[in-house]
Amino acid sequence: MAGARLDKWARPLSLGFGVAINDEAKADRIIALQKELRADREQSDDGEGFTISTMIRSCRELIFDVVDGKPLLHAISYSINGDTLEIQADKLFEISASPEEDEDDEFRHILAIAAIEEVPVYPNTPSLAPRLASIHRKMLSEGFTTPDGKGGRMWLKLAARPTTEFSDPKFLSQIDCTTPIYPAEVEIIRSVLFEELGRLGRAEQVLASIDVAVEQLSDLLDSSTRNENAIQACVTGNPILFGTEYLRIIPKHRLGSEFEMDYAAEKLNGVVDLIEIESSNLKLYTQSGNPTAHLVHAEQQVRIG
Repeated sequence: MAGARLDKWARPLSLGFGVAINDEAKADRIIALQKELRADREQSDDGEGFTISTMIRSCRELIFDVVDGKPLLHAISYSINGDTLEIQADKLFEISASPEEDEDDEFRHILAIAAIEEVPVYPNTPSLAPRLASIHRKMLSEGFTTPDGKGGRMWLKLAARPTTEFSDPKFLSQIDCTTPIYPAEVEIIRSVLFEELGRLGRAEQVLASIDVAVEQLSDLLDSSTRNENAIQACVTGNPILFGTEYLRIIPKHRLGSEFEMDYAAEKLNGVVDLIEIESSNLKLYTQSGNPTAHLVHAEQQVRIG
């Protein structure tokens, strides 16, 4: 069972900060004071230092954008206003792919760090949402590479985030609301739901057409008069009566110059079934259980066909 959300804050999260001030002397005084206050802690620091993770951790959000055809991230980060000693958030830096690195992989790496640090990444405009979602989906399902500390790179995947589950509409009922869902993941879920709604809409249309066709055919079958032509017209106009795999019905289908079938039923895969019908008020069996002449005649027609 997942832990409580409050457990995440059992220890305070310390963030680095810059100083937003034009007075260099004041900035130096603030930084010097911070160093003095941190002197004891720095003695036992874990040595993480200044990394892409610590940079992203101090951000309020990242904004995905494309400039001159190249993707980049605007970092909205916290800083200290040196004039008022207030914490403020504004755009402090940008993150883009290094020329020597694979652009797609590097952005997957950055999105993974943002997910780990629970820093949301928003598209700058709605039109960029699909591209951001595509990179995010690859990061979740395929993974990403990161420096291995030895001059190479190693392949990683996030263990605590859903991956292919986003492609299942049922995932909505399983979402853990104690963990964040990021904008790119909302876009992924939205596209999956649109596909599912489209599929359900098509299914509803199919069911509605089946209801109409069955009602029409039932009325004809209940008729006490000979109605072979009427049934043929009904089935010709409603191929779904034979199944959803049928594309169309071809009435009066000829086999050479000698035989004519009531109709041929063409399937989606190109296979054609030949069908012969008889009047719906004819009996199939006699009282003694033997096939009637009408049934024998119909079977002979099918065999000849």
